[in-house]
Amino acid sequence: MTFLILAACPPAFAGNIAQCQDGTPVEVETSAGGSFAAAVAVACKGHDGDEELEDEDGSSVDPVSTETQGHWQWAGYVCDNGGICNSRLLCPDGSPKMKFVYVYADGSLGDTRQACPGDADIPTVPEVTPPSPGQIFKAFKSVVPPSAELSVQPPGGQTLVNFDTIFSTKADPFTTGEIALVPGFKVVFEVFPTAFTWKFGDGQELKTDWAGKPWTEGVDVSTLITHAYTSKKDVKASVSITWGAKASLNGGEPVPVDGTVSVASAMVPLEVLEAVPQLVE
Repeated sequence: MTFLILAACPPAFAGNIAQCQDGTPVEVETSAGGSFAAAVAVACKGHDGDEELEDEDGSSVDPVSTETQGHWQWAGYVCDNGGICNSRLLCPDGSPKMKFVYVYADGSLGDTRQACPGDADIPTVPEVTPPSPGQIFKAFKSVVPPSAELSVQPPGGQTLVNFDTIFSTKADPFTTGEIALVPGFKVVFEVFPTAFTWKFGDGQELKTDWAGKPWTEGVDVSTLITHAYTSKKDVKASVSITWGAKASLNGGEPVPVDGTVSVASAMVPLEVLEAVPQLVE
């Protein structure tokens, strides 16, 4: 048994219109006509030998599976100038015409529909719940670098008593790609370091708001992050980086994430030696 239905609106909701006698959903095939379907062919399996569906011009088309599910999503208002909304198409009551898009379960977009208040076939848009601050924070933690790396100068694992030992690390800000959270919401993070805690291994520590930098020729050591050990000993130094972020939901304005994440470097062994003066002939 084969039907041909001329349609002026998209068919993504057609699977909800009727069922076959055996209780299975009808099969639907559409032919495109601009932004909307020009025709919808509907058939039930098991009737008249699983007949092929026919388009409005009489040509046969393959049946379409109705297993792929999805939902209608609000897509703003309809523009009257090719999508650049300097003005909007209005409904008879003076309100702007609404636009909806069908989103399949895999995230791909399907048909679009336009509607005015009071229309009998306005798509039903399921309520979506924005992600909670806790869910956003959990996603943020998943993108923070898992560890830090401590650099010490002089290199080689040795330094001297009362000598300015130089410490630095790397912590460059970065922006993530889109990350799926709850249905209907994706987030982009702008991630940046907010604080550094330096532990020198002798009971002393220092907190700064920058990562320091290695010494290079011509650089004034007093402008770097340094520590002078006061006695001969073996120590283990480390740095902890605290990361913060701003989150942008579905392309919206970035807002601060509720919380920060700290990650520590591995312990770096350092032998503090006393300089012994020697006469040289």
